[in-house]
Amino acid sequence: FSVSDNKLVFGLGAIKNVGSKAIDNIIEAREGLEKFNSLSQLCESVDLQLANKRVFESLIKSGACDSLGHGRAQMLNDLQASMEQGQAKQRDQQLGQSSMFDTFAEEVVPEESNGNKVEEWDEIDRLKFEKESIGFYITGHPLDRFTKDLSWFTDATSASVAEAGSSKSVSLAGIPIKNLPKTTRKGDKMGIVTLEDLHGSIEVILWPEIYAEVESLILAEEPILVKGEVDSEGTMPKVIAKEVFPLIQAKQRFQGRVMIHFRTLGLEKQTLMAVKDILAAHKGNNDTRLHFVSPDNNERVVTVSQDLRIQPSDEVIEEIQSLLGEDAIVFE
Repeated sequence: FSVSDNKLVFGLGAIKNVGSKAIDNIIEAREGLEKFNSLSQLCESVDLQLANKRVFESLIKSGACDSLGHGRAQMLNDLQASMEQGQAKQRDQQLGQSSMFDTFAEEVVPEESNGNKVEEWDEIDRLKFEKESIGFYITGHPLDRFTKDLSWFTDATSASVAEAGSSKSVSLAGIPIKNLPKTTRKGDKMGIVTLEDLHGSIEVILWPEIYAEVESLILAEEPILVKGEVDSEGTMPKVIAKEVFPLIQAKQRFQGRVMIHFRTLGLEKQTLMAVKDILAAHKGNNDTRLHFVSPDNNERVVTVSQDLRIQPSDEVIEEIQSLLGEDAIVFE
């Protein structure tokens, strides 16, 4: 890659399955145009023996074709038809049967989809395909949607584990990007997993009793939360896992204190009653407290009765936040 106008510019050579001959052919075809305006135009302009379907699939998944007028999912859906259209036009040109209308064409605009309309990939699939085709994420990270969860349910990152000290209990989250299966002396299967977060990566040791439960989760490369102990022996710190589960389940598995914050200025009784109704509708076993702050910053904490204790969920969080504000509910 290179840097241009404070932007990172990635060459086509960084994309998997796109060889140098295909790249040279694409660049050569582009030199005769200001730019490619559609997927069909791209397929008509290049040598489809060099730039085959696998090449185009990787280009689309990586985002290299984002300027061609359609979403990635739609272009992948239309690819076969666009390539067939390109092959037909190239055959016509070789036979001298180009359309008479080509003489008058000044600019090619993005055409309507060749196939059925399809929904664009969600963020999870888009990032998965970027990683598959380039080796890393471009437009975001799978952990981005868990920003609040990370602040609530983790107390360490791959970068901070080294400072924690050996045998210290930590909770951290990340994506299992590499799995190295091992066999113990007893013949049991275990794993050494590389966990990637927003700060770097760290090795996590999964002993057989843990590994047997979560192997499929590890192989799926879904965001996970790891609770374990730091092992500082060796050149790099590791985490010995005691518990592993999907990060998306962190709220349901939470066992701790729930704090709900209020500003007393302008606080009305009906708001308090609404909060009470929300708590009653989401019963759980977590210590739940109400934190009141007056205009002169005097504070008071009230512990709710046992029948109003809650279990965190997306629903209760959304209801409290819509009533009291984005930072009104905190998990400790």
